[in-house]
Amino acid sequence: MNKFLVIFVSILVISVIVIVAVYYQYEKPAQQNILPELHNVSVRIMDFDSQKEIKSNFAVLINNQKEIDSYYFGEGYLQNLVRVNESFIIYSYNSSDCYYPGYFNYAADPAAKPIRADIYSKKCGNLSISHIGELLAYDNIVLNITSNGYSNNVGVCLHWSNNILTVSMQNLTKVQVPKRLQNFAVKCYSLNTNMTNNSTLYSIDYKNNRDLYISDSITVYLIDGDKEHFDSTSAYENIQGHDIFIKDVKYIIR
Repeated sequence: MNKFLVIFVSILVISVIVIVAVYYQYEKPAQQNILPELHNVSVRIMDFDSQKEIKSNFAVLINNQKEIDSYYFGEGYLQNLVRVNESFIIYSYNSSDCYYPGYFNYAADPAAKPIRADIYSKKCGNLSISHIGELLAYDNIVLNITSNGYSNNVGVCLHWSNNILTVSMQNLTKVQVPKRLQNFAVKCYSLNTNMTNNSTLYSIDYKNNRDLYISDSITVYLIDGDKEHFDSTSAYENIQGHDIFIKDVKYIIR
């Protein structure tokens, strides 16, 4: 009886070992190599105002990781495959033609249905500036900032001469000075607005510690939102620290 029990147990152990070995050698690798189910995502990128298709780079992000980096040639829909059950973002970027990024957000859906992603991108406009008041008259200085067309996330950077103690702008958000202006500007503010064919007035407060002379000045740099890629850390420069959309406008107040 004991002999048959030993034989039975031995056969059972060998069978288990064989089954486990087969699983790890064949079945588990096969499961790991199964491709995920994919969405068919058709991408089209258009000018926001004209609704006409435009050429542009675009990328697909899943969990803040770039899964697809491609180019849209401005004709019809371009098909891409994206994993099912994943939320994703598609963004267009085309600084060479001065188009701000456009975005398409998709929330996860277990149904593998075709998706049409229409992305609208706004073309850059132009920024200009004038002012009211004179430094030598110790007037209040008021900036008149004008956007011809669309300007994204407009900001102001400031520098001043030695006889002026400090310069500030009230009720605005202070932001980091972009790398390209770190040798030219002391502080920067976001105007917390996008501008489209309009003008807005902003007051500048300044304090002087001695008499001002004709050589004294306040320098204003008008900047716009230069964040092109999702991993840029600043709203006012691309990942290389460059000015890529509306060119910075330098303006001197005397």
